[in-house]
Amino acid sequence: MSAQIEPILESSVDVALAEQSLKLAKARQRWAGCRDFYAPIVSAFQRMGVEPYLENDYIAVCMTGDKATLVNAFRILRGAGMDFQGDRPKKGDSQWYAFFDAPGMSTRLFLNFTSSVCRRVQVRTEMKEVPVYETQCGDISVEEAPALLAPAERADLERIPF
Repeated sequence: MSAQIEPILESSVDVALAEQSLKLAKARQRWAGCRDFYAPIVSAFQRMGVEPYLENDYIAVCMTGDKATLVNAFRILRGAGMDFQGDRPKKGDSQWYAFFDAPGMSTRLFLNFTSSVCRRVQVRTEMKEVPVYETQCGDISVEEAPALLAPAERADLERIPF
């Protein structure tokens, strides 16, 4: 009699590790393809105290600071020949972000800037009439009760001798 051999099933941990390994290999391949161009940019941001990272199809740079910090970031990116499409930063906004592209590069750079120099500023005053309610507890008077009861219950209430 021959023994029955069961197929070996991969565990979910093995599958997850294989997927992570494949994802890492793809990220290494993407970085190898754009390393010569982006290495000086990454180094310049690191000197500013910002740590860029590779995210899916792009390099992400998330930073906080003041206007001078954003100007330095623009100098780094423009100096490398990168440009973006979209709205320019607006005065008074606390956050701005854009994708930067370089000619001949398929990997983009995402810059997300948040201002660390925000302050609370009053911009207007509004006056509105607002109804004010309060909760009052106690017995319901006989005069108020009929409005709260169904018709059959009102008839029962009228028969109470008090």
